[in-house]
Amino acid sequence: MKKLRNRLYVALLPLQLLLVGLALWTFFLLANLDALVSDAKTTHEEFAEVLDEALFHLHELSILVEMTAEVDGHSLRDDISRSHRDYLKAVETVGQNPHAQEAERMPQLMSMNDQIGPSLRKMLAQLNDPFIASQRTELLMLCQRAENLLEGLSTAAIDELLNLQGAFRERISQSFAVLAVGILLGVFGTLLISRQIGRMILSPLEQLEANLDDVSRGNLDVEASLNRQDEIGQLARAFNLMVGRLREYRNLTDQKLLTTTRTFRSVLERTPHAIIFLTSEMKVFFANPPAGALLETAEFKSDLPEPLLKFAQDALESRDIVVQDRLQEALRINVASQPMYFLVAAFPVDLVDTGNNDSSGVDDEGVALLLQDVTRMKLADNLKGNVVATVSHELKTPLTSARMSLYLLSEETIGPLNEDQRELVDTAKEDLERQLATIQNLLDLSRIEQSDKRLQRETCRANSIIEKSILAHRDLANSCDVNLIAEPAEDDPYIEADSKGIEIVLNNFLSNALRHAPADSDIIIQTITRGDNVRFAVCDQGPGVPEEQLEQIFERYAQGEDSRRHGSAGLGLHISKEIIEEHGGQIGCESVLGQGSNFYFVLQSVPNPNNEPSTEINHAN
Repeated sequence: MKKLRNRLYVALLPLQLLLVGLALWTFFLLANLDALVSDAKTTHEEFAEVLDEALFHLHELSILVEMTAEVDGHSLRDDISRSHRDYLKAVETVGQNPHAQEAERMPQLMSMNDQIGPSLRKMLAQLNDPFIASQRTELLMLCQRAENLLEGLSTAAIDELLNLQGAFRERISQSFAVLAVGILLGVFGTLLISRQIGRMILSPLEQLEANLDDVSRGNLDVEASLNRQDEIGQLARAFNLMVGRLREYRNLTDQKLLTTTRTFRSVLERTPHAIIFLTSEMKVFFANPPAGALLETAEFKSDLPEPLLKFAQDALESRDIVVQDRLQEALRINVASQPMYFLVAAFPVDLVDTGNNDSSGVDDEGVALLLQDVTRMKLADNLKGNVVATVSHELKTPLTSARMSLYLLSEETIGPLNEDQRELVDTAKEDLERQLATIQNLLDLSRIEQSDKRLQRETCRANSIIEKSILAHRDLANSCDVNLIAEPAEDDPYIEADSKGIEIVLNNFLSNALRHAPADSDIIIQTITRGDNVRFAVCDQGPGVPEEQLEQIFERYAQGEDSRRHGSAGLGLHISKEIIEEHGGQIGCESVLGQGSNFYFVLQSVPNPNNEPSTEINHAN
């Protein structure tokens, strides 16, 4: 950029010198005029002042001379002499002023003063002479002539000041003329330099801008033809080099892009899943063969089913992926009068017209729908659930009968038992209870996984739910020598949930806590309000859960070492997780080995519907 910068400096140098010269000339001119006016004003004021003083004393002298005709002249001798001296002194001061020195009347005034002096002395010497009147008249005539000469000097001074003002105006006019010429030269120079700069810089840059616009439109056959050795020439050569490399890159990537496009289309056409691309107006832009087969059915031909359109709208508005990842959430759509189940994924895409006949030829924001056919999986899952429910039900009936028989034996209703017999009966009862609990968990899990409307939401008190769970486990806690302590939230929060499902979760937490809590320990059941959420927690003092198992224990059939020793099937926590996630809540565990565990879940709170007063809960077992 150094060469171009130097050329700009050289082009602007004459204009800069002109402006500096005008500024200096104007400064010195104004300073000179100011000094001239100031000096002239001062000199004129001083001259006018001394002229007035001389006229005053001359007029005073004339009056005193006239008075000698009416009064005794000897009494006025001193006043006349003083007035004459003051007048001569004032005239001497007038003669020292530059205006008086240059005036023609000043010599005449001095000559007149030379006549006034002898005439005055002669009159003063003849005060007692009866013929003094003629001498007085002569003296008064001389004074009148001197007064006329002084007034002439004043008039000449005023004329000189007016002439000076005229010269000042003329100098100002000349200054304006010079400034106007300078401004015109500056404007002309600016236009000339601007044109030169435009030819030197702007025109090449405009050409480069036009070339860049062509490149942005995809035209890579342009070339900047600027044969210059300055920075703009270097820029043009860099532009040509860039365009050349872009052409090479385009030639290299066209084949790769074509290959990628063919591969992508092949994947779309051969995938077993239906894929539909929709525009922002929810019109079909592209559909692969499986999707095309769906679109030919009566249910799809007029328009996409409403659930699919909702998925597409949600993805388009949020600009994010909307996906179903659970088999239980599979979307049921009737196709050719037969129910089919699909897991749907919707994600926003940019639709670009590639000139293919299969598309509607638009450039737009759109959305892609991926429909995974899980009809067989759904039917198999339903069949599995039915089998589990049937088998569990068939097992539960005889096991319940066996439990009743063991209960009668343990109560010695049909006869006494010895110690060995009692031990065998108690062991059988414990095993039977575990089996019944496992079967009940299987039934609950099957019901949760199969029911499309498994939640029966209602507004309920959080503290009331923990109270019911404590009452349900009080006898078991007493038999284990464990204290159940309730710590309800003081604000008595409300939640909107399936109260039976939440009780199942709390019962699973309490059952686990009682299974692992040592004797003479405490289990704390609490509700805590945190903002708009309510946290339910069950805290025990058991052996704790290893950190690496904190996430695994909520999986199906997951068991810790201690759970296996107690004969747990590993379904309770998984069922709890399914219920809480269906409520849109969070579930988890905090644990430290050797210090106990804190199982919790969090649900959103709702306002008190009836403003009911809170009820107290028995805080301890």
